[in-house]
Order: sequence, then C-alpha cells, then structure tokens
Amino acid sequence: MPVSTHPRTHTQNKEELLVEALYEQLVNRKRLSSLTFRYQSGELQALEEVFTQLDKKKPRRLSRNDIARLGLIWLIEDYQQHGEESVLAQVHQRM
Repeated sequence: MPVSTHPRTHTQNKEELLVEALYEQLVNRKRLSSLTFRYQSGELQALEEVFTQLDKKKPRRLSRNDIARLGLIWLIEDYQQHGEESVLAQVHQRM
C-alpha cells in the first residue's frame, strides 16, 4: 500500500506521534519532584475551568497537575524539535 503524501495526512501522523509521546511522559509519574511555581490568578482560574470541563467527561482521569505538566512537556518538546521556530523561542525573542 503506498504511503500517502497528502500534507494533512503527514501532519496528522506528526500530531498522533506527539499525542502519544505526551501521553507516555504524563503517565510516567515516577520520581516527580515538588517545586513551587507562581501563576496569575487568571491562569489558575483558566486551569480550573479546563480541569472541570475534562473532569465532567471522564472523572479523575487527569489532575490539575497533569494538565500543567502536559503544557510544560509540550512547550519543551516543541522547543527541542523546532528550536528558533518554536513557540517558546518566538516569545523569548519578543522579550
């Protein structure tokens, strides 16, 4: 069977790989360290809203900490893969 070269298929495969990689890192909860990070109240409120929406669909599947970890893991992964084209590098460039 020939491999599809359709751009959306290629993007979908990358997205599926990213989702799988994020999932694998998230479920590995061994050796989690506790540090303190500071957030603005609006950021915490938005986190709570997302958590509440997801928790209604599948209770106790993700914690607030899991959601925050996913965001951090994704940001680092994006930076490692895309360097100066990553979201983090672009924000950093504007600072």
